[in-house]
Amino acid sequence: MQYEEYCTLKLHAARVMGLAIDGKKNWILSVAEDKKFKVADLSYQEAQADIQPDVAPLKNLEYDEENQRVFIISGSGQLFIYSLAEKPPKLVRESETGSKDVLRDLSVDYMRNYIFTCAMDGMISVLETGKPGKDRFTKLVGSMKGASKARCVRWRSSKLEAVVAYESGKVCFWNIQTGQVAYVFDPHILSITKICWDEKNQILYTGSKDKSIKVWRIPGEWNVYYAKKEEKKAEAIKTQEVKQREREGSDEDSDDNDLKGWANK
Repeated sequence: MQYEEYCTLKLHAARVMGLAIDGKKNWILSVAEDKKFKVADLSYQEAQADIQPDVAPLKNLEYDEENQRVFIISGSGQLFIYSLAEKPPKLVRESETGSKDVLRDLSVDYMRNYIFTCAMDGMISVLETGKPGKDRFTKLVGSMKGASKARCVRWRSSKLEAVVAYESGKVCFWNIQTGQVAYVFDPHILSITKICWDEKNQILYTGSKDKSIKVWRIPGEWNVYYAKKEEKKAEAIKTQEVKQREREGSDEDSDDNDLKGWANK
């Protein structure tokens, strides 16, 4: 049996940056660099809502299907929360994140009602949002400044850590309570493009421009012995990859020292 194309939606005039679906309502939600947030009904194959939240390009979104909320980040450092319980979608809250630079990613903790964002200038921001229906009270409650070119962020709720990946190929575990880096290591020699976090099994998945996907078992507690052991292991892997790329005639990542000085000692 061959695959079949169901439909093609020409909703945006520029690169699509964020995508989500609502299977119950048959909606597809999207944001793009044309600055538009759109909600399309797949039954009619056309946009039912066409909104421009910001003057800057939109960079990503996360959809809370259960409560019909969508969280959108932009290239100007702004966070937007829309309610899809109304037609057209209603802007519930626009909030600053502490960064004026391009936001790259966001992660939402629906249990504790926190939103985490990361920006190109290295700002990691924590916003507190109310329970569903109280989103209008969302506010910035903390931020941490690390190396530039943060690419992805995920929330490790059991340890209250923001897992942040960088274009340098590094990953940092930021302790939200102390505002400090609990641990940092180098899973890749090129930019990390995507990460996934498995909270139940404490496993981190990283994808990179080096064309590899790596799986990492993360310990319950960071300790000196484990940190040194993993640093040596990661350094050995990195050395092998560099040598392999040199044999293939490829260049090393120019952002290798982005997080110099942040390593846990």
